[in-house]
Amino acid sequence: MKDLVLFIIGLLIGIGAVIGNSSLKIKNTPAEPIISKKPPEPSFSVETPPSESLRGIIATHSGNMLWESRTATSPGELKGNAKIQQGERLVTKEKSSAKVNFDRAGSFELSENSDLSFIQTLPIDLVVEQKKGKIKYIINGKSPLSIRVRSALITKKSGIIEITLADNDSIVLISTLQGTAQIGFNDLDYVSQVFTLREGHIYEYNSDERTAVNTKNR
Repeated sequence: MKDLVLFIIGLLIGIGAVIGNSSLKIKNTPAEPIISKKPPEPSFSVETPPSESLRGIIATHSGNMLWESRTATSPGELKGNAKIQQGERLVTKEKSSAKVNFDRAGSFELSENSDLSFIQTLPIDLVVEQKKGKIKYIINGKSPLSIRVRSALITKKSGIIEITLADNDSIVLISTLQGTAQIGFNDLDYVSQVFTLREGHIYEYNSDERTAVNTKNR
């Protein structure tokens, strides 16, 4: 019995020694240094458009014209010619006009009281938004063009198309002067509608009723 008690005491002492030694080693082990990594710089910049985006130029203009830069909150008066880049906006006033050229896309001719925003000018797809006025789009076929008009999206790869809409009017007139185009929108039942705009025809899109009809030939 005495031998058993001594054996148990010795076993407990041995276990305690092992645990103590392990704890000492853990405490004496130097901690690995914490390396702080600098977060990557964001690729998006409000001041600077993407490097691959196309730049346009106001080739001609007459009368009063407004220009809104990427960093501005409202358009200001434009004096002289200027380059146009992604995220900018042009507004022609009464009795004024302008022509904007993009070498790899084509040219846009703004009549008076027109409002055009350059949403995206990447070579793969140039996207603009026409809010009002009459604008003629001449596309050279190198970069496709998408035009947002109210609740519709019009796409054209080449040719000429003219779009007219008043400031507070739901009717949009679309004239396909050369080549075909496509229009897409959701109707009042949220069903997607996509169809082809034929060359030489005038289409009437109603943004309130979400309908588009072929009115007549040119």
